[in-house]
Amino acid sequence: KRETKSGVKLLDKVVNWSPLFWKIIGNLSVIVSVAAMALGIFYLILTVVLILEGKLTEPGIRLLLPTPTAEPVSGAGFIGIPFWFWIISVALVMFPHELSHGVIARLEKVKVKSVGAFLLLIFPGAFVEPDERQFQRAKLMSKLRIIGAGTFANFSTAIVLLLIASFLIWPNFVGPGVVITNVNQTAPAGEAGLAEGMVLQRLNGKEIKPEYTNFFGV
Repeated sequence: KRETKSGVKLLDKVVNWSPLFWKIIGNLSVIVSVAAMALGIFYLILTVVLILEGKLTEPGIRLLLPTPTAEPVSGAGFIGIPFWFWIISVALVMFPHELSHGVIARLEKVKVKSVGAFLLLIFPGAFVEPDERQFQRAKLMSKLRIIGAGTFANFSTAIVLLLIASFLIWPNFVGPGVVITNVNQTAPAGEAGLAEGMVLQRLNGKEIKPEYTNFFGV
């Protein structure tokens, strides 16, 4: 675990860059957080209804766990993703989340005692430690802004990553073709010599270019 006071000074510099901007972000954080909470409750109720009606047999919520595999795997109640991908994902979620709490806390004049990071075995983490007494004495709207800032940061991070994947990574680094993951050896494809792991690049002389449909529909 490593704490730093300089991180608190950095939070103040970020806030002083544009208090109005962060006030707007704080207000948006409240709106997004309430909407996400309402949507989450609706999803849970809908899942229960579908289970009771027998229309849903798979669990609606699963744990996302690191696994020593090269490809994602799934099982009863969990989804496993490659270990290093999981570590990177946790860091991308946690650090903006905690820093956003700190920035909005300083905007609302709530003291931040320290900012830091920690390593639990090999799992990274981050924290912002506000003054609990000042937080409790803050106005309700100030509390909501501070609490909701982390959720808003997570949504913002997701949108930025989707934009990068959509317009930078996919067009420039994903080549033509599709990877064959399973072949029935008694089917025509198997008899033709196709096997698991092969990349099918052309079909009837035409290049296969996988289409990427993202959050933005492009």
